Amino acid sequence: MRLVVATSALLGALGVAAPAAAETAQQCHSALNQYRAKAGLDKASSSSIPALAVAAGRHAAYRVNVDPGDSIVLADLGLPDLGLFGPDLTAHLETPALTRLGFTGVNPWDRTRAAKLADGTWRYQYEDVTTATGIPAAQLEGVRSWIDAPYHRLPLLDANTRHVGCAATEREVAGRRYAAEVLEMAATWKDASKRITVYPAPGQTGVPASFNRCKEHPTPFGGTCDPARPTQPVGYVVTVQADGYHAMKIQGIAFSKGSARSPVDIHRAVRARTQKSTVASSAYDPNLPANAAMLAAKAPLDAHTTYTCASPATSRPPRAASGSSSAPAPGRSPPPDPLLPSPLVGRFPLPPGHGWSFLPVRWRFLH
Repeated sequence: MRLVVATSALLGALGVAAPAAAETAQQCHSALNQYRAKAGLDKASSSSIPALAVAAGRHAAYRVNVDPGDSIVLADLGLPDLGLFGPDLTAHLETPALTRLGFTGVNPWDRTRAAKLADGTWRYQYEDVTTATGIPAAQLEGVRSWIDAPYHRLPLLDANTRHVGCAATEREVAGRRYAAEVLEMAATWKDASKRITVYPAPGQTGVPASFNRCKEHPTPFGGTCDPARPTQPVGYVVTVQADGYHAMKIQGIAFSKGSARSPVDIHRAVRARTQKSTVASSAYDPNLPANAAMLAAKAPLDAHTTYTCASPATSRPPRAASGSSSAPAPGRSPPPDPLLPSPLVGRFPLPPGHGWSFLPVRWRFLH
């Protein structure tokens, strides 16, 4: 059995299979909004931009047609079989020569354009993909797998990701089942909330104690996984993101355990640090968005134990998006904005006289 959670793609930064009894679009949407509610976010709409669901359905169908690989077809077209995704380097790409297998666009934003999402109407887009062999689509649980995988979680829990479309399908080839689930997400120019979003949320219970870092591509915390060690658990990953801000600089990240606040040995991953940051330069992670950071205990967390996270940070306001969807002045972005303090959010008090937010966040982790 293989389960792959493909990397989330931020646009501008970075045969048809029969429908199957899978996590339906309605279930996908409902599960997503349940997680957004836990994080204190508004619901995302599955009907506001219909093109997202259309593109998701087409790409899920393409994946289950292409991923099984057909050496004869690929050889006839002069295409290589690169492994998990046939001739495609990642699960987000499609190959133009494979029109009979469902090609509708090389990149996610090409496919939403083909589904009639007009340039200039969106601010940014994301795509999450889960593929599997040997298990039915009904067992993919795409939303849960994306929430558990930190790179994929970030767009799902972005306050401005308010428009979504989901689809899942499967196909059997030579007695082996191939399944795929795709979630397309977008923000419009009207979506401009600014807030700090932390997950797991303060006070949240029933959180898993660990995450197998080898289940996500790219692989967080320590490079790619050795195929001989496909299971490498870390503590359940904590993410901090400055929604609506272009960048966030981290002063430090601390993680403690129990009422005594005993320090916990953790992996740290940041995109930017302040000049006085206590985070080592080795924690730099180019796969993270500029406005996000994450941490994970180096060992699975203890059940029925309260953990506390604190992270001082500064945030920059957002820049205009690049890519196909253009602002009134296409291809141009405003100059970098001066460093500003993070927005005030109820549970994140901003200490007087400081340019950063201290986050007294607590979770209880349960098996």
